[in-house]
Amino acid sequence: MINKEDLAVEKPTISDIDGIVHLHNKHLLDNLTQEQIKEGFIRVSYDADDFRSIIDDEAIVVVKKFGKIIGYYLLGHSSNSPSLSYQFTAMNRFDLNGTKLVDLKVACGAQAVLEKEFRGIGLTEIMLSHLMEQVKTKYAYLFSSITKSNLKAIKAHTNSGYSIVGEDETKYFVCLKLQG
Repeated sequence: MINKEDLAVEKPTISDIDGIVHLHNKHLLDNLTQEQIKEGFIRVSYDADDFRSIIDDEAIVVVKKFGKIIGYYLLGHSSNSPSLSYQFTAMNRFDLNGTKLVDLKVACGAQAVLEKEFRGIGLTEIMLSHLMEQVKTKYAYLFSSITKSNLKAIKAHTNSGYSIVGEDETKYFVCLKLQG
């Protein structure tokens, strides 16, 4: 049984980078077995410098259990990851209510990771709520893509209020309004 009082959702500091990188690499698609992939995965790769930029931009929250990072929710747009280029390109193709996404205040590259044993108790939504509070004065929307075969991520995003705004052969593109 998980005791939520043992968990803390907070803004990470530079001293948390090693723990974030470890968690990130553990759930990166390229590092998983076929069986592990069924439990969900992340595709966009970040290194320590990327996480430093994301932390500096206050575009990430982490959840810790007794000081150990067990999850994060981030917006990767402030990183230098080349993996995000397809998302920035996709924003040119999609609109909301007749307005192109690129013409709105949109943060790109939303991504969440949570250790398996802590899933299903609402932590993703709690992290998202904290992240939204941090970035709501800078952005009006969060935008991301989800690999169609990543059923866990599709469910997590739609349960959190994201709407599918488009798709291509392999991905869904999703958007979440932050205010109102």
